[in-house]
Amino acid sequence: MNTQLKSGLLALTIAATIGLGWPHVQQRLNPPIPLAAIPAGSVVLYSTAWCGYCTKTRKFLTDNQIPFIEHDIEKSADAYRDYKAFGGKGVPVVRVSDQVLHGYDPQGIAQALRQQH
Repeated sequence: MNTQLKSGLLALTIAATIGLGWPHVQQRLNPPIPLAAIPAGSVVLYSTAWCGYCTKTRKFLTDNQIPFIEHDIEKSADAYRDYKAFGGKGVPVVRVSDQVLHGYDPQGIAQALRQQH
């Protein structure tokens, strides 16, 4: 690619970022997953009521209209058993189909959902 074309693309990217705002540019580069493509029950959040990162994960899922099931590991012995079986040592733990993610990881969740799709 020649230098003039690279400069033009860079200028266009900067103008789009400034004019449209970075979230809009990110959405264009990384489009949301179609809700119809997410099977019901394929996203499970293992959490606690007091965990700030659980709250952030819950908000990420809700804001992006990703359907999920939530289990509080302090209120359910079955949820705690599953959490431990997934190698849980902290919360949140998110299971997307057969993939398990530890901690607050919105990009990991999105990537796991894309792989599933």
